[in-house]
Amino acid sequence: MAHQIKLRVAMCPAVALGLAATAFAASVPRTCADDFDQFWQRSLSATVALAPSALGGEAPGWVSFDVTTTVSAEGYYCPGGNHATATPIIFIYEDEGAALHFALPADRSYLYLRWRDGDAPLADWYLSGLPDRRACSLRRAILTGCQAVDLVRTDPSVQAARVGLVGDGFGAVVALAVAALMPERVAFVIAHQPRPAYHRLADGAVSSCPAVRKIVQKVSADPKSSDSILSALTYFDAINFVPLVEAPTLFIAGDADREAPLAEVLQLYDCLRCECDLVVFEGLEHCPTASLAAFPELLRRWLAQVETGGRRVTSP
Repeated sequence: MAHQIKLRVAMCPAVALGLAATAFAASVPRTCADDFDQFWQRSLSATVALAPSALGGEAPGWVSFDVTTTVSAEGYYCPGGNHATATPIIFIYEDEGAALHFALPADRSYLYLRWRDGDAPLADWYLSGLPDRRACSLRRAILTGCQAVDLVRTDPSVQAARVGLVGDGFGAVVALAVAALMPERVAFVIAHQPRPAYHRLADGAVSSCPAVRKIVQKVSADPKSSDSILSALTYFDAINFVPLVEAPTLFIAGDADREAPLAEVLQLYDCLRCECDLVVFEGLEHCPTASLAAFPELLRRWLAQVETGGRRVTSP
């Protein structure tokens, strides 16, 4: 594995300290027993072809695009203007107030993409359509992220061959999944406080993520369906995607985060086989990147170094 930089950063002031990640096997067995790869190959084949110039124009605005013949999505696109050679970025977020209009480097195009529509509780989203995997909302979210990568690449002014991905919460897992499924089209990934869809820890215990706990509580009331539901959820388990990511990846975590517990973020991080960095903020609870004051500068510095092939972030 390439050089890794692991940092622990106090919220204020910023102090870099060493951080030892939890030990985890280098080769992680998949939690779904049958056709993880085949399932996602079939899923990707369901996406529709986009027009060569589905994006265009110089003004920012909302854009709609088809994902499959039955699914469409919407995002807010900010063209890069004269800076089209820089890697465009897709922000994948889950809450309406989590993105748009906070200070970002003005040297590239951005697409802001909410990974779910509506305001249904997260646990309900996890369960939607299960155990019929073809109707699962999580599958739709990941396919939407994949299609968004191709959408940005249809902009005639974009010259970069690959797209960068930034994700919040489960949006970070969507970003990791997209990078795993489309390695030749993804330049880098920033996973901010990644919240797993579902996984078991190294000792076999179920994730302590509250959204996942709610799922377990719901399905335990019906033992006949619980096995099939939990089995289907493993197709969206972050731990099945991260070993397949090839692009340089930055993980951001908070040691006071209960939605994406630090121990579980470290477990995911240890499964990465690509060039990777880790930043842990002391005292940080679960929050969108837009609420993290240090994020724009952290993003700028990490991109400046990773895109030139040098050593990456040293401290925000």
